[in-house]
Amino acid sequence: MKKLFLISFSFICMLFNAGTVFAQGRALSRGVKAGEAAAKGSSAVLRRMSVATPRVPAVPSGLKVSASVPTPAVPRVVSTGLPAVTPGLDALRIRQLEKSVQALQQENLQLKATLNHIGSNPSLRRATFQAVATTNEPTNPFSGTAFRTVYNGEEEVFGVVAAHAIASSARDKALNRHFTVGIFDGEKMVELPAEIVQISSPSMLDIALVKFSPEAEKLFQPLRISDVPVKFGDVLSSQGFAQYKDVNIPDRHITKVTPLSVRTTIPFAREDRPGLCGSAVVNADQELVGIHTGSSYDRQDAQFDVGYATNASFLNTLVEAYHNGGEATFPLVLNGKNIIPLNVDEYISYVSFHNAEGKQVWQQGFDNKFSYSKVQEMLDIYSPRYITVTVRRAAWSPENPEVLVENRTSRDLTKTTYKYDFQTEEIVSVTKAKPKGRR
Repeated sequence: MKKLFLISFSFICMLFNAGTVFAQGRALSRGVKAGEAAAKGSSAVLRRMSVATPRVPAVPSGLKVSASVPTPAVPRVVSTGLPAVTPGLDALRIRQLEKSVQALQQENLQLKATLNHIGSNPSLRRATFQAVATTNEPTNPFSGTAFRTVYNGEEEVFGVVAAHAIASSARDKALNRHFTVGIFDGEKMVELPAEIVQISSPSMLDIALVKFSPEAEKLFQPLRISDVPVKFGDVLSSQGFAQYKDVNIPDRHITKVTPLSVRTTIPFAREDRPGLCGSAVVNADQELVGIHTGSSYDRQDAQFDVGYATNASFLNTLVEAYHNGGEATFPLVLNGKNIIPLNVDEYISYVSFHNAEGKQVWQQGFDNKFSYSKVQEMLDIYSPRYITVTVRRAAWSPENPEVLVENRTSRDLTKTTYKYDFQTEEIVSVTKAKPKGRR
């Protein structure tokens, strides 16, 4: 009777101290063994209860152990294969390890690009490239397109990437002025150097011109820029890289055309789109009509997402600027009129409307991408007499010529403000920024 009382008492202790049981991290099988030992005699139970660190109490004979009682998991230690970093590990060894990891990452990118084709178009594949590294380190995925054009009677081959893919600071894991491209040579991807030789603003045209080595040019089958303007309802397709996979996206139906861009449907999974910017958008004749620069999400249904592409005709403007010291202009077109000339590297940061008396009736600042549709929509509503447009210039950073900046500061001396009269159809004033302290 005494033995039964002690065993019962031990079991009651288990119920009131469940938290202690879980805190031990013991396997349930050990608890069962302890119970079996306790059943052999009360002295064994007393000895267990006198131990400073509690153990799992005895289980009375005949009592079923619930399978729902969890067994605390023991963390599994997985070896990384790398030595632990200690104060004695010198900086040189750490750098060697970093380089080994980077080499493996680049090898992995090559393997992914070579083995993963999603509806790839073999003929278009030879006109595309992938940014795989910048300043000798792996970069985020970006696409690029090779095209051919004629300048001063000579055919030339260039590449194009999205300007927003260029780093805006040394910390960005994005393209630098000099970077490494992956190009298909048959089914194998090879890596070769490339350089961005002419930029436009990420907030305006959002494209940048790339020059390759003669060795790289031989691997391409560059696309021809289409002479035929696209229109609403045309069906396009695109070819590039998404998440390091070689992809072709058919059935991109044009939903809108503006003087700056083409808007299309984009029947491609949202989670797979990163890396598409810079890819080729072509017509049924496989001619280049646009450069993919992004997409927007519809809150209700992904099938209503919009894909954006800069009109490929602006590539000729970039080529002209490349041969002319960075100078080449295109018009800002509003209400069907050429309002002001913009240099290829300029972008619009502010717009305002004024009535005939000079009173401001609407204004809008653009901290990021200029919205042509927004301005045209407001023009249709307000029908102003005057419009003022403030423009600034993007440029390679003076502190780090490998990164691109847009100079959105009060010290920016590239800022110019135009005032245009819709009635007389002429620019009535041009105001340029002056250094502080000067009038």
